[in-house]
Amino acid sequence: MSQKRKLRGICALLCTILLCSSVIPVHAEKEVGKISDKEYAVILNDAFAMFLSNEKPVSGEIGSKVFLTYTVEKVVKNTAIQSGFIGTMDNTMPFPYTDGKGRMYVESETNGSRLYEEGYTYVFRFERTENGFEYQAAKLKGEEATPIIFGGSTGAPEVENYKYYGTWIGGMGTDVVSATLNHVRCYDENGNDLGVSMNTPSATRLDKVNKLLNVHPLIDSVYSFSLNRAHTVAISNKYPAKTDVIYMEYEVENITQDDTYQQGVIASSAPNATYPHADGKGLLHFKMYEKGQGETPLLREGGKYFVCFQKGEDGYEGTVQCTVKGKTEVFSFAGSAGAYNSSFAFFSIWLGEGKDYCVSADFKNVKCYDSEGNSLGIQLNRKDVPISHKGGIEDYSTSQAVYYCKENNYLINLRDNQQFSVEAEGAVTKGTYTIQGDTDLYMLTEKGKEHYSYTYLELKDEDGNVYKRMKNSTVKFVTGEESFDVIAEAKNGYRVAEPEKPSKEGNTFKGWYLSDKTAFNFDTVVTKSITLYAMWEDGDGNEYLAVEAEAIDSSFYIAATTSAVLAIGSLAGCIIMVRRKKRYGSI
Repeated sequence: MSQKRKLRGICALLCTILLCSSVIPVHAEKEVGKISDKEYAVILNDAFAMFLSNEKPVSGEIGSKVFLTYTVEKVVKNTAIQSGFIGTMDNTMPFPYTDGKGRMYVESETNGSRLYEEGYTYVFRFERTENGFEYQAAKLKGEEATPIIFGGSTGAPEVENYKYYGTWIGGMGTDVVSATLNHVRCYDENGNDLGVSMNTPSATRLDKVNKLLNVHPLIDSVYSFSLNRAHTVAISNKYPAKTDVIYMEYEVENITQDDTYQQGVIASSAPNATYPHADGKGLLHFKMYEKGQGETPLLREGGKYFVCFQKGEDGYEGTVQCTVKGKTEVFSFAGSAGAYNSSFAFFSIWLGEGKDYCVSADFKNVKCYDSEGNSLGIQLNRKDVPISHKGGIEDYSTSQAVYYCKENNYLINLRDNQQFSVEAEGAVTKGTYTIQGDTDLYMLTEKGKEHYSYTYLELKDEDGNVYKRMKNSTVKFVTGEESFDVIAEAKNGYRVAEPEKPSKEGNTFKGWYLSDKTAFNFDTVVTKSITLYAMWEDGDGNEYLAVEAEAIDSSFYIAATTSAVLAIGSLAGCIIMVRRKKRYGSI
């Protein structure tokens, strides 16, 4: 589908919501513009009295808006007897509409399913008004686009200002929802991400960036291997994870045998054990299957997999997305075995159980990395399986690696042949280095020897300063009429040079800015991929950030089919108005 058709579908979709709902009559061209590219997943586990809202507070000014969208991928249980929408000053309360803190539009008597129906995408819009707040809502599936209007209300008629808006499910402790929400987005009228918050520990948020697959396409370490009648297989990260979110990607081909009756995910301190979750060394979340059942969640012919592990103090969540022939499913695992420890640093996918239950299949394009884009390598607990690797050399004791400390602005470059250089305060120091026992780095200069604690991902000096391993990052420059990428890498000191000033008829270029309108300093070491926008001043003296030529793209997930989009397209008269407005980067 072309970008123009995607834009037309989304505009038409919002037009439908705005025209069908009698709650707030508004002009559609004011509602469509840049949409946040940050998304989340939310796992509900017997959640009740649950408020899903923006994490970052909004101003509460009259006319301010919050947009919330999500897709219900799977519903395990839904017995909630109350659902609605809340505007509140406090999103952490069990009942955010009480104590004069907020107001709720609500319906009861088994209506909780209206906001959590499997297979539906939901779109919500909240606006602060002089009398409180108003909302618009719709659910979408196939050719269906149905407005949602709640008649009842409770709580304060109005408060000083509302800072949080969202959806509510309620009832007693037995009236609960267990479900997986994917492609969750929450943003303001300028497309700024507002984060996602839940007021209950029975809900878990998983942070995701842009499209689910290829979250960090610059990961240069890609693996492949073949299983031949292998059993009790655990595939995990080779290097310990330092972040709370870990990702794994892989593709499966040529499945000639799958007799497993247990598949799942493991957090562990013993990734190479036959059973990494046994003897208090790990925790397995799994599903059981009949032998030869086929179509199991982790091993599907032609499947492209994305796995997200998120760890916490009391446990971890492992969410699996599988795409086969254009159809995507999301899996979670209800069974568990073993014990959890928040210090676990290895995360596995698991194919069991026992030596009589074997797997024969090819795995390719396997990646494992953390939320900062650091490759964590791949290992198996079956040492008879050879692993093929493509990408950068991973033995950094003999090849180039660069580490950076933000606190003291030092770059340590470990070069080939045990040579190093340190860039600090405009001066460069050179010498030789050695790595001993994979835990200690010693750098020798004419002034003496310096010691650093060494791991694959970071160094730590004797003063406690942490130096994180650098990776190539992309700096995207957006003028509003074109965009281009520059790679920050070791060759340019992980900085990028300021490009030539762009020009635009009738406008004056004011500089390069981040999305939050902070001017970018080109002396800054780039530690992650970023987008910089041209700041323009028009003929009337108004300053505005450029937006990308296709600001709304396929990363805004809509469950409606193409036919549904075209059916709704009869209302797409707002397209021209949207494009005129989009030049100013606002809604």
